[in-house]
Amino acid sequence: MKRLNVIVADADRDQLIRNTKQLSRMEGIDIVTSTMYGEEVIQKVYTSDVDVVVTDIVLKGIDGIGVLDAFRKLDRPAPKKLILTRIASDFVQDAVFERGASFFMTKPATPIQLYERIRMLGAAEAKGETGRDYKADIGSLLLKAGISPEMKGHRYLQEAVRIRFSMGETHGKLMEKVYPEIARRFSTSAQSVERAIRTAISSAWKNGAIQKYAVETANSTLLQRKPTAGEMIEHLYAAISISFAVFS
Repeated sequence: MKRLNVIVADADRDQLIRNTKQLSRMEGIDIVTSTMYGEEVIQKVYTSDVDVVVTDIVLKGIDGIGVLDAFRKLDRPAPKKLILTRIASDFVQDAVFERGASFFMTKPATPIQLYERIRMLGAAEAKGETGRDYKADIGSLLLKAGISPEMKGHRYLQEAVRIRFSMGETHGKLMEKVYPEIARRFSTSAQSVERAIRTAISSAWKNGAIQKYAVETANSTLLQRKPTAGEMIEHLYAAISISFAVFS
């Protein structure tokens, strides 16, 4: 297992200390910097070997958005960027993904959840370039979440996650790209794709299958409310990435 150099940044001092302490105890993690200041994050990334940056949107000085903007000026590949924040609006998510964020998590997150996402970002993208199909993996998770192959939304979600793997980090406005591409592959309309996926998710939520799956996988975010299509795709993508990274 490759050791990962990680920066942790958060304007909440208690949260920063807690996350830093927990992550420093995890296997394969080296904390390069723990800071409340966006400027320090930027400086460290420009001068050090950093694999993953875990940052809130709210920082002292330059905020998380400014940090992501600064990374775009690097003359070499930027580290993976994990956004961990309480600011969970669609507008904020669009803004960070458009600026190259790799993953978005809402607080609170358990130490294991945070560790798994970091390991995923450190390893899964490279694994995802090997040409693995993922179809069986996705189908298995969909069944566990109560979305059966008889539903149109099942095969559309399967295809959506496969497309997501091909997109790497550049997945801002995910659904604007995914729906039309699935529609093209299945000779249907983007509206029909969207409706089928939403129907499948709503059905699984109403019968409690998604909630049961969320409890079994200790996914508190997925348990809180019915996921949107984009959130379901990101969850499946993350779950498979983590599994592949750990067991490969």
